[in-house]
Amino acid sequence: MITIDGNQGEGGGQILRTSLFFSLVLGEEVRVEKIRAKRENPGLRPQHLAAIRAFAEVTGGEVENAKVGASWIRFRPSDKAKGETTIEVGTAGSVTLILQSLLPAVALAGRRASVKVKGGTDTKWSPTYEYFKRVFEPAANAMGLRISTRLLRRGYYPIGGGLVEGTAHPSEVVEEKDFCLPPTKRAGTIVSVSSNLRRDVVKRQCGAAREALETRGVEVEATEAREEEANSPGSSVLVYRTEPDRCYFGGDAIGERGLPAESVGRAAARIFLATLDSGASVDPHLADMLVPLMAFSKRARLLTDRETPHLTTNLAVAKAFTGCDFYLQRAGRLCEVIVAGRRR
Repeated sequence: MITIDGNQGEGGGQILRTSLFFSLVLGEEVRVEKIRAKRENPGLRPQHLAAIRAFAEVTGGEVENAKVGASWIRFRPSDKAKGETTIEVGTAGSVTLILQSLLPAVALAGRRASVKVKGGTDTKWSPTYEYFKRVFEPAANAMGLRISTRLLRRGYYPIGGGLVEGTAHPSEVVEEKDFCLPPTKRAGTIVSVSSNLRRDVVKRQCGAAREALETRGVEVEATEAREEEANSPGSSVLVYRTEPDRCYFGGDAIGERGLPAESVGRAAARIFLATLDSGASVDPHLADMLVPLMAFSKRARLLTDRETPHLTTNLAVAKAFTGCDFYLQRAGRLCEVIVAGRRR
């Protein structure tokens, strides 16, 4: 059994989800202690319990001490997978955070699964569904995974009610992978969505993002502006750029009550431009998402525009489980991450 300090690094729910990921892939029991010990509401919260339940229900694993407020949990992976299940995150808990760790884990464990997750698809402090689908998913599949998702219904804070269907097929990470080439041109795509708001909101978000890009000499290759059904009002914007086997990055933003639609569009563009202007190939959020996958390659490398606590924390958890070597260093204005395969 491996014991993980849940209070290290960023000290949040990410450590728990990453630990569940490695536990399932390696078939090794894990105990996570001091969960969110320094947070205002320490211990497990409902959204973290949803992630634990998802791993247990999809894979047939066993969990000890899974309750709100718990400071530790123990997870025993199993090969008695259900294959198909529906997970209720509750209200607007993030759907994408669960799928981000669950689908790759199932695939790398050599299993098939189809799962529907109900909750928030576009919420703060987590990737929007559009980012997950258009940035994370293709980058993960470029590493050898066979995962896919389909949006069935959008869900926003505070009601949630979103629904995403995800599938995973047995996969192996490629032996070597580099995400180190900048985009071939300064260009991006804009996706603006809204639900139960004035009809002009979705267009104003998109227009503001376009203006922010074009002012900086960035070509807008395509735009999508869609109104979709949801249980509560909400909106989001994604500005992204992906080039197969070259670069994967994006910037997303969530609409909030009292926040002008133009501000949402500009916020997404600003995040996108930070990575584009740096010459990086991967944005800082995707960088930490890719680390668990990189740990199973013989050698993998990426260039991102900045180091984050989530990145360094995931590297530490990856090393604890796999014994992989990693190097984190400055490369001019960029941050270079090199992970040299598992040792255990």
